[in-house]
Amino acid sequence: MDLDFKKDNDIGIIKISGRLVVSNAREFKENINKYIEQSRFLVLDLTDMDYIDSLGLGSLINCYKSITENDGDLYIAGLQSKPKTLFQITKAYLIFSIFDNVEEAIASLKQKIFSAVSQS
Repeated sequence: MDLDFKKDNDIGIIKISGRLVVSNAREFKENINKYIEQSRFLVLDLTDMDYIDSLGLGSLINCYKSITENDGDLYIAGLQSKPKTLFQITKAYLIFSIFDNVEEAIASLKQKIFSAVSQS
């Protein structure tokens, strides 16, 4: 598993490549916590993530929980067929906002941030 982090204004974008599984879930958690400190709004680009197991999914859910407890949000983009199957079986798609691509996720998250700021 490889993680690549970049920012688009207030939104952190993390590209996850490879597999998110039991053997690297701890590494994922340690790295993701560093990124959460830099941005409370994240898009996870899963375009190059070809497999995720239940512990990997649990790591994503914990990440989502950490972010939303601090008034942030986490969107998922580019979910591939094998990971998508796990999301469907576990109904994890009910937890996350999932988009076909990163651009759509960023646009939606920017709109959400703008709406929240406008209402303040």
